[in-house]
Amino acid sequence: MAEANYFVLQVIRIVVLGIAQGSGLFSPIPLQSRLSFLQKLIGIDILASANPYVLFFLQMGTVFSVIFVFRKRISELLLAMRLVFMRIFRGEFVWVQARTDQKIALSVIVSILPSIAVSLIFSFLYGEKEKPELFWGIFFILSAVIYFFSDREKNSSRHTYKLSVMNAFFAWLGCIVGIVPGVSSPCVSATVCIRNHFKRTFCVEYAFFLSVPLFLADAIVSLIRGIVQNADIADIPYGLFGMVISFGIGLVFVTIIKKLVEKRKMYIFAAISVIFGLASLVLSVV
Repeated sequence: MAEANYFVLQVIRIVVLGIAQGSGLFSPIPLQSRLSFLQKLIGIDILASANPYVLFFLQMGTVFSVIFVFRKRISELLLAMRLVFMRIFRGEFVWVQARTDQKIALSVIVSILPSIAVSLIFSFLYGEKEKPELFWGIFFILSAVIYFFSDREKNSSRHTYKLSVMNAFFAWLGCIVGIVPGVSSPCVSATVCIRNHFKRTFCVEYAFFLSVPLFLADAIVSLIRGIVQNADIADIPYGLFGMVISFGIGLVFVTIIKKLVEKRKMYIFAAISVIFGLASLVLSVV
């Protein structure tokens, strides 16, 4: 009977963890901190099952959801990456002459290592901070202002082949800003891209491509912690179950964010950020 109760409790916790991770695209606070926030909000001890290996699979579910939604474009980018590597190896690659897919592919390749490095450093440093709710609240509200003004930008039709090195750099910089708790990396990157007068459909795809390394970095942090802490591998089946849940929830939220950006309805996202920001500020003084 006790084992059955433990199993049911674990399943409930994994479901909550999966939902928390999948919906994290709306509020990309580091997962461990997000779980602490959720635990305070609902009063349920969900961190008891926070095995680093379980968290790793949960985070990979989010990565797979992004890959699935943009699978056609990603397959095209993989082909473009092969051509980019070949031309670089031959000394024939010239940015201004490259196709859009090749420019995006190179931007993602170049951004992977610095994105992972910055995210890893931030995750380890931020994980030691006490009472982070005040910072969450401030950045939730500040990011809401960014999302609100992204709607004010008119629909533009600048050709994607005009993507410059500086455009790519600032889009990546916006992605890095998304490491800050309470800020959505894809939404900030998309806003920067829109400010450069590219089409919204292109900007939201490009933003998610640049954000994948950050999502992977979050998963790598959990995997490293699992190895260092010699975590129990017997919980991995729970992690796989949670990955399915975070994948499904991630699909929903990737689609929602995609539609909000394309339809100029980021004010909805801004309102949600303000609500979470106010809740965080209240929790910081409780």
